[in-house]
Amino acid sequence: MSLLTTASLVVTPNAYKEGKLYSVIPSDGSGDFTFTRATTGTRVNEAGLVELVPYNLMKYSEQFDNAIYTKGNVTATANSETAPNGTLTADTITGNGSSSLHSVIQNSSIVSGTTYTTSIYAKKGTNNFVQIVGSSVIYPATVFANFDLENGVVGSLGAATTSSIESVGNGWYRCSMTATATVSATSAAFFVILIDNASSSRAEVNTLATSVYLWGAQLVEGTNALPYQKTETRLNIPRIDYSLGGCPNILLEPQRTNIALQSSSFDSATWTKSALTVTANNAISPSGVQDADLVTANGATSQHYVLQTVTAGAKTYSVFAKMGTQRYIQILTSGTAAPVANFDLQDGVANMVGSNSTASIEDFGNGWYRCILQTNDSLAENFYINYVNSLVAGRFQSILSSDTLYLWGAQAEVGSYATSYIPTTTASVTRNADTTVEKDLTSFGIGNSYTLLFDLTMATEDYNRIIFYLKNSAGADSFTFRNFSGILRVYDHIGSTYPFAAYTNESTKWAFRFDGVDYSLFRVSGGVAVKNTATLGTARNIGYLNEFITSGTKASLKLLAIEPSALTDAECEQFVIS
Repeated sequence: MSLLTTASLVVTPNAYKEGKLYSVIPSDGSGDFTFTRATTGTRVNEAGLVELVPYNLMKYSEQFDNAIYTKGNVTATANSETAPNGTLTADTITGNGSSSLHSVIQNSSIVSGTTYTTSIYAKKGTNNFVQIVGSSVIYPATVFANFDLENGVVGSLGAATTSSIESVGNGWYRCSMTATATVSATSAAFFVILIDNASSSRAEVNTLATSVYLWGAQLVEGTNALPYQKTETRLNIPRIDYSLGGCPNILLEPQRTNIALQSSSFDSATWTKSALTVTANNAISPSGVQDADLVTANGATSQHYVLQTVTAGAKTYSVFAKMGTQRYIQILTSGTAAPVANFDLQDGVANMVGSNSTASIEDFGNGWYRCILQTNDSLAENFYINYVNSLVAGRFQSILSSDTLYLWGAQAEVGSYATSYIPTTTASVTRNADTTVEKDLTSFGIGNSYTLLFDLTMATEDYNRIIFYLKNSAGADSFTFRNFSGILRVYDHIGSTYPFAAYTNESTKWAFRFDGVDYSLFRVSGGVAVKNTATLGTARNIGYLNEFITSGTKASLKLLAIEPSALTDAECEQFVIS
């Protein structure tokens, strides 16, 4: 029998929503973890692509009565129709009969040159037609698409616009429109307008007092609508990440800021170009969208590079790169330590050339690699991405070249390692720390003895960083779990002792057993399960889990389970060795 069948609490990265990570056991919601980040982030999805979490740029995607939507001469009646997912969450949008535009509008930040797809689920009520319109502030004035909800067809279509309609059953259609923004703005990016026929012109005035049903608004980058993703504030969605391969993990990272601007727009004037040209949006990037830039050397014998000066404090520099005909690139900075590293985009190899720094390379598939330089410098520095002709080439090599490569996703961050990609445009962007919290474990039948089972991967670059606490309700007694360069240590803060010496852990699985007086930590060493034990000296009741993953460390959590008893040695060993 699996140990997890007797657990009081089991959390795996299977189901989540904004602000919540669901427990598998119990299934009544009492074991769900609250989750906060308060910003968007990125993850690697099931297909191996880097995507925003959430990728739906709309807020309150199922609540058209919310004030985030401007209502133009319409009323929105909430939860008045069964939605495509079978819930009573679709809204009725009714025109007021005046001679005007009848619309719902939401603003969003839009980047010039980026292609966006707007989609909405719509069903006829007493009106058969709707129109999706892109704001003329950011799109060409011709961008719009009409939809016939009676016959399930696209009507009139504006220039520079593509569109589709898909039946999803019970009279519902998913209506989509794709267009490319020509101006960057925080402006009206999304209109749904009631119209009186499928050939209506863009933003046509009418006197409709009729209604349609709407649900599931979505705005995404790219030419595809993507699977619908519900949003509310968009700020506190857990990142279920597949970057480690196999089963997903909950990605938990400290706060970081990308201070490299225009991170995927190397054609921008923010990036200085030397002896090369940049062609924007020329190839499919690690995001699956055609937003990677082509870089072409000018054929001269010269230093071929792109350059950006970043503000003080950056420690780690990274960029996604793919070989065209240019095999080797170099990341270097102008700091006092003169850090520099070379990268082989054919074989996926990194080589440190300079001192006081480290280099690494990560395979993102389809020929893409993330090239990473970590340095101890902290001055305002120039961030160079340079052509070189070998892995051992020195700084600023001049070469004769007309070769090509592809770049995407540059990042400069304060910290000793690279975290997940943070897209930027004209300003730096901060991704807040991921934090999950579950309090009072005694509500799960846990008294003064239990076993904590967890599968956790930690950043090897972090040193003495807190991962989580177990404590009593008063907080006087506690166990603190810390990351020491990828090695787990448990501190008991009753006698302020440090019972476990540093050791290498060969797996990611751990079993922490507490019987009220003695506690033991099981892990794998030398291919076998090993136990370390310490004694408090007196009985304690420590059953309060506080702040699972703090802002100090990076970790990927695959499993957290709590058994309401002190398991045997054999049972703990079975878990960590499996």
